[in-house]
Amino acid sequence: MMFLSPASGAHRRSEDHCAFAQLEGRTVSHYAESIDETSIAMMRRVLVGECGRRGIKPEGIEGEDLALVILHAFRDGMTDEGKLTVLVRNLVD
Repeated sequence: MMFLSPASGAHRRSEDHCAFAQLEGRTVSHYAESIDETSIAMMRRVLVGECGRRGIKPEGIEGEDLALVILHAFRDGMTDEGKLTVLVRNLVD
């Protein structure tokens, strides 16, 4: 499953790690703005729910790809939990 534009493997893993760490609530210097804990918890619920539905681990590569999709959509203004859930459910495996 690839949701990112082509990039070097090392760069992609770095972005994945940053996105996943952000959803985990740790500070990530890669992102300039701060996302509040309530929003992080909401994005985490979306991620964990979709990973459970797909039978994948949130901390795996596929889970990290989903975390990036959720984070980027949130940063682009999709802040509603229901809309984020629909977005990730409509992604092709």
